Amino acid sequence: MQSTLPVVGNLIAASNLPILGNTISPNDPTVALPNSIPVQISPPVPINPPTQRDRDVLTKLPRSLLFDGCSNWLLFKRKFECYARMQEWSYEECGDCLCWCLTGKAVDLYALLTEGRETLPYAELMQRLQERFGAMELPATAQGRFQDVQQEVGESLDDWSDRVLTLATTAFRDLFYAYATEQAVTKFCHGLLNKEAGRHVRLQLPTSMGEAMNMMKIYSHVQLACAAAPRDSQESEREESRCVHEVRRAPSPDTVIGLAVDKLTQVVDRLLGPVGQLSDSRGSQDDDSRVRQPVQVSVPIKTRDCMASMRPKVPMKTAARTGGFNKQRHVRCHEGTGGGGPRGHRNQHA
Repeated sequence: MQSTLPVVGNLIAASNLPILGNTISPNDPTVALPNSIPVQISPPVPINPPTQRDRDVLTKLPRSLLFDGCSNWLLFKRKFECYARMQEWSYEECGDCLCWCLTGKAVDLYALLTEGRETLPYAELMQRLQERFGAMELPATAQGRFQDVQQEVGESLDDWSDRVLTLATTAFRDLFYAYATEQAVTKFCHGLLNKEAGRHVRLQLPTSMGEAMNMMKIYSHVQLACAAAPRDSQESEREESRCVHEVRRAPSPDTVIGLAVDKLTQVVDRLLGPVGQLSDSRGSQDDDSRVRQPVQVSVPIKTRDCMASMRPKVPMKTAARTGGFNKQRHVRCHEGTGGGGPRGHRNQHA
């Protein structure tokens, strides 16, 4: 019985390499293989498609992670680097995301830097932004501004403390943080608008800004509580008696003397009218009398006191001369027979 074998065709394969697919190397020697021998074929190497993380690098950027060229550059830089470490970005991804985080003046600078080339390495871009927006003023200039700062009108305690801490950190950035905090607390107390409250808080030696603010709030609360409490009626009357409605400049001595003389002249003019009337009435009754009795004019007590208070002070020498003159005039009037009036003068020569 004769068996029939299958016809074997010739297959070309490499002699020293395994068959990968249906291809062979053209430089290797070939051998004839039967068609019935199975050929092991390895599967193709797969290509990794982009993952969801790669597609979400830009879409999941925080909205607050923006820099406009006017805000704090150091704060933005720290936030960006921290977020990049959390997300495990590569340098290429950091550069792409950084350009998307720039706005305002910062994106204008990025446009100038990338003019003529498509991309900019992340390290170079970060260095250029640091040179443009991260430049700090000199320590001497910052310390001068720190010493001259004062609390503004309408500025709250929280805003004032934040401003003092910011200036102190900039002015003493090369020193220890504890020293900068100490200087900030001291300036917080000295620069307050309420100097009494600042002196009270400073004497208690606060060690931190929070402690100083708590002392200031307690002082303000106690002051308001004491002001709202009812006060003694006698004390309030004494305070009202000290109130001054108007303050004028003190007049000069010459002005006071002139006013006194004017008032005395007016009083004398008012008194001369009744005196003249009485003199005329007595003269018509006693035409032949040689000595005329003096006429007494009743002057009210109030008028006499007023005249005495308005009488100008005369120096001692002037008073002596005036007193002597009055004495001589008194003697002459007694020696004569009708001194003191026209009628007496006529009677003397009669």
